Amino acid sequence: MKHFSGRWLWAALLILVLSVVGGLLLAGRSRVESAGGTGIVELAFTGTLSTSNGAPIANQYQRVLLNVSSVRLNTSTDLSLSDSASGWITIPLPAGMPTNIPTQFINTSLNFGSSGTLLTAPLSILQLDLMPLQNLPVFFNLARVPAETYGQIELVLDSTPPGNAVPLCPQSAPAGEGCVTYPAAFASQSGLRAQFVNGYAVPLNSVQPLVVNIAVTVGSPPAADPSTASVLINPVITPQDNLLSSGVTFSPALGIVTGTVTNFDLNTTTVTAEYAGTNQIVATTKLQTDGTFLLNLPASPAPNATSYDFYVSGNGAYVVRSHVAVSSQGTAPGSPPTTDLGILVVPGSTFGSLSGTIADACNGIAIEAATLRLLVPDTTTAGSATTCDLTGEPPAIPSNCVTVATAATDDLGHYPLPSTPLLSTPFTNVPVSPPPGVAHYNLEISGAGFNTTVPQVAAGLSCPTSRFPNSCSFNLEHGYLTGSVQLSGSNNTGNRLNAMVMAEDSGTDNIENLALATIPGSSASGTFTIAVPDANPSSDAIPVSNYDVFAAVQNLFQGLPQPNSGYLIGTAASVGAPPADCATIGIPALSPMGCTGLGSVFGSVDNANPSTTSVRLSKNGVQIMETEPNSIGVAPNGNSYNFCAPSDSYELTHYESGIAESSVPITLARPVTVGAPCATICQDGNPKGTCLLCQPVAAPTLP
Repeated sequence: MKHFSGRWLWAALLILVLSVVGGLLLAGRSRVESAGGTGIVELAFTGTLSTSNGAPIANQYQRVLLNVSSVRLNTSTDLSLSDSASGWITIPLPAGMPTNIPTQFINTSLNFGSSGTLLTAPLSILQLDLMPLQNLPVFFNLARVPAETYGQIELVLDSTPPGNAVPLCPQSAPAGEGCVTYPAAFASQSGLRAQFVNGYAVPLNSVQPLVVNIAVTVGSPPAADPSTASVLINPVITPQDNLLSSGVTFSPALGIVTGTVTNFDLNTTTVTAEYAGTNQIVATTKLQTDGTFLLNLPASPAPNATSYDFYVSGNGAYVVRSHVAVSSQGTAPGSPPTTDLGILVVPGSTFGSLSGTIADACNGIAIEAATLRLLVPDTTTAGSATTCDLTGEPPAIPSNCVTVATAATDDLGHYPLPSTPLLSTPFTNVPVSPPPGVAHYNLEISGAGFNTTVPQVAAGLSCPTSRFPNSCSFNLEHGYLTGSVQLSGSNNTGNRLNAMVMAEDSGTDNIENLALATIPGSSASGTFTIAVPDANPSSDAIPVSNYDVFAAVQNLFQGLPQPNSGYLIGTAASVGAPPADCATIGIPALSPMGCTGLGSVFGSVDNANPSTTSVRLSKNGVQIMETEPNSIGVAPNGNSYNFCAPSDSYELTHYESGIAESSVPITLARPVTVGAPCATICQDGNPKGTCLLCQPVAAPTLP
């Protein structure tokens, strides 16, 4: 998996998804306060993965996903109750939220047209990736339900198929190919319903957390390929009992955040929680009549913590708090850890709006899907920055800055997008006065392939450096890299090959942009030009002085696109950067990309912390893949991780909070040759009548 910077186009989709979730939380609570006979259920999932043969899941499977259709409640405790019986209350999918795979993480081989799970948003299912769910809950949805005591809960999965799995390379034969996607099939469905041990009470006009653990036992890796074999799964759900502490109902799997707002308006004031340093809204709530509030948030169990930003908005100037540590109780005894934000005083302010256009500085063409984030610094800590102007070398946004509003541009480069029931427009309701002690707002503007710029927004919502008066309109700068990808020999597949080329800040996993290089049939190479931030932009923009570039070829297996490629990954490290706006530099050809077949590696990390630990896979000094967030450090699987990649030599590096701790070299074993009938990741219907079967490798423990 690969980490994307905030500059990537996914931000437009992310804004929609997060606005939907935030809107549901906000609207749900508001409806409850005025409705009779109902309460709100705040549903979250956790996950537990095991294998039927007892081996650690990370040693056998790269990914296990469930296709969730809905969740249902019933007051009856009779688990044999018909699906068509009366009394079922459905908690539906959250509109516009197709997956819990973070949008800043991609599988490089899935970014070709509509085949990718993140490019195509299914409307009828929510695809749950169970690996990160083992460490951190994920919210499913809020729903208004009758205020009753419920006796049972049902998880409704899609039937065609109920999920998917990606096994690692097989450790014994006979076996199907590893590192390709298999459909899941039920070993049993009896665990999809469960009774509430003590009943699940939803009091009138209340908001009740409901955390459901999904424990999935995964069968042995398949003995044949996906066209004839599937992976057996046995999902069992267990609703976790809520507890009561000081009159507050809470779930041990969620962190509790409280506070009191003064100078508020019950109709408009809200408190919003985001993952720290991002615009990823996790929850939004209104206030109680006395100004108090309570948020239940996904958080690592104490003594670990998950970091959040908070902001108060709606009736005056913003109040912000940055990088607040939130912990859940987990399985520890005693009272739950509570994070108290204290007294949050809302300064008075009238409201206005921010709007304008974003264009390409080189040609004046409108930039579609640019992301705009309004920033406010948290000045409560002595010595912290009082503006969000770029600072340091290389220039960066101060870490105490909080995103208080997000917008995206349309196909004409205009922002904000029109308001819809699923998409709020906070840029139309901005306090004209920054908080006391803050001289001005800053507007972070980013787009794939452009220098991120951070202009000032003065009190009164004027933009001194806008290219047009009476608006906040800006140009984004960039340059170009041009180069080529090459195969080890001619493309004899009979079809063109598409290679996705990625440019990232050198020595990091921060991808700036993507481009497609096409290798025609009978040819051995293809060219590309990719827009990237330049090295010497304007003073309010972030420069990038050096790039690493890599490319992955899309593979089909039995006619279907796959998340992993059997072609060698082409790389070119430290290729430099365009020296000025609109400049182009040529870079060396990327290393050859012959099809060698797949391989996989699994290993463990000493003393892993799910919130901070990651492992990255590099080739020739270029970072290629990274483990998913919160996927390492899961009992009973130890601190395990894995990768699927082409058979080649790499380096594995253990990172803590983005800082490299240790590295080991690793060579993924070459596939073995198997006879027909068979399928292969490199070429279906191999004319020689043989195919490649990938092989696993165990890595040394990373200290």
